[in-house]
Amino acid sequence: MKVHVERRPGSRVFMEVEVEESRVKEAIDKAYRKLVKQVSIPGFRRGKAPRRVFESHVGKELLYSEAMEGLVADNYHAAVIHHELEPIGSPEFDVEPLEDGKPFKFTVEVDVKPEVVLGEYKGLTVDKVLLKIDDAKHVEPAIERMLEEHAELIVVDRTEVQEGDFVLIDFEGYVEGQPFPGGAAKGFLLEVGSGTFVEGFEEQLIGAKVNEETEVNLVMPEDYPAEELAGKDVSFKVTVKEIKAKQLPELNDEFAKDVANCESVEELRNQMRLGMERAVDDEAEKDVRRQLENLVVENAELEPPAGLVERELDRLIAVLRNDLARRGIALEDYMESAGIDMDRLRSDFRERAEWNVRRDFVLYSIAENEGIRVAEEEIETMIEGMINAESDREKAREEWWGVVGDWLLKSKVMDFLVENAEIRVVEKDEAATEETPVEETE
Repeated sequence: MKVHVERRPGSRVFMEVEVEESRVKEAIDKAYRKLVKQVSIPGFRRGKAPRRVFESHVGKELLYSEAMEGLVADNYHAAVIHHELEPIGSPEFDVEPLEDGKPFKFTVEVDVKPEVVLGEYKGLTVDKVLLKIDDAKHVEPAIERMLEEHAELIVVDRTEVQEGDFVLIDFEGYVEGQPFPGGAAKGFLLEVGSGTFVEGFEEQLIGAKVNEETEVNLVMPEDYPAEELAGKDVSFKVTVKEIKAKQLPELNDEFAKDVANCESVEELRNQMRLGMERAVDDEAEKDVRRQLENLVVENAELEPPAGLVERELDRLIAVLRNDLARRGIALEDYMESAGIDMDRLRSDFRERAEWNVRRDFVLYSIAENEGIRVAEEEIETMIEGMINAESDREKAREEWWGVVGDWLLKSKVMDFLVENAEIRVVEKDEAATEETPVEETE
């Protein structure tokens, strides 16, 4: 067997393979011995028909097809082993016709595992930035929002609408003097100044009196969703039935107990402060991992396999499609509104896809260097936590085993990077321009 290997951009390898005549003859003979046992030929017991009779009965095409399949598979794998290649994708073959008595030739192109040259990945220095939780800036506003969430609407004695009021209204809309569909409602609760209605509607209610009809005149926006109203002059007859205002609950120990099971307002403040500090710390930890991930990828040298980049592009676009679908938007409609086609979308996502592939190979290489492994028991435990009583456990394991194992391995590598990094903890006041070092940890 003669093999010419050519390395191409994108961690792809192109091979030209030539198999000598003697091996071709052996392959054809082997194919004949296999197939003759599967074909019934009149006048001969199964498997005993001479080759010339077999060929005249079924044709050479079947025989040569079987021989070619064996020649390609055997010699491709032999070439891969001999040249110490690590294919990571499906090979693409181009096969020349097989002729008895002549060498057999084929070419193959396949993605291979890239050579990863790791840079520094231990002892990296990163900042863990912690936002200072200030009672006045963070805790008190959060408590005020909690009070707002538990506020009640009460009817007020006033008979004239003010901005910020909640009004119960009946209304009917007219265009060119005629009512239009969907333009009327009774008992509609509206916060004046909320911007719920078309611009100008709520402003014209300020000063309206309870149980007196008020006329609101508007020009509908040109881009209004209902085309029959877009850009039209419309009028509304509006009657304010009630005026309500938001009444906040009193901030006392009873409120703290009802909403947060705290014994006092002070305990509520402490609980909220601790929760904010934990949230800040969690986000800072995630940011540390992001920084380390970026550094180890930037420090490494490798060429991501082109085929894997394309598959990652497919995955990213599938994720986008699903995210849009959850919001009731089709990907095609999204692209049309953004003025882009699929080629442009793939181009926009390509840099991210290439980075993701680079990151994976860098983390795999660190795992190999450091002997980081994932035990089957760890994968099993995580999958068990993901499935419920109605799940098909075997199907779940089959579908998730590789994904879970891959996630666990990369997570362990990131844990290793954090453990071996120099992390400078700094506190940051959101109003300040400089960060204040607190301590250094390893």
